[in-house]
Amino acid sequence: MLPFFSYDFYTFEYRSATTNGNNPIFDVTKRYELEYNQDLIDYLKNQFLKIDFIDESVDLVASPDASDYIGSCRIPLKEMLEKEHLSNVYPIFNEKNMQMGTVDISLQFYNANIKPLTDTGYGQPKQAQTL
Repeated sequence: MLPFFSYDFYTFEYRSATTNGNNPIFDVTKRYELEYNQDLIDYLKNQFLKIDFIDESVDLVASPDASDYIGSCRIPLKEMLEKEHLSNVYPIFNEKNMQMGTVDISLQFYNANIKPLTDTGYGQPKQAQTL
């Protein structure tokens, strides 16, 4: 197995390096500079961080009926509006809703000076997101 993962977050995309094995360890830290505004608040309120896991070793040309999709995890981002740090082990489910494994994820805002926004009650400015 040669797994990698990818995700889209807000206006950013990421694809990890491919690793080896059935229980890979991806030690990845990503930091994003974000302007804490109403667009970001709306995004966090309504979106999930979906991380897809793919097996690069599957030969889709030789086996057209095979699937390289391992599964995905979904993390509700609205919790980031209430907490500056989320850390949890999330299940990875395939397209048949079977659990294929787990992933340990930590999300955190850095450099947060909590000051109320006028209409939302949420703090500002939260400048960077780490995945």
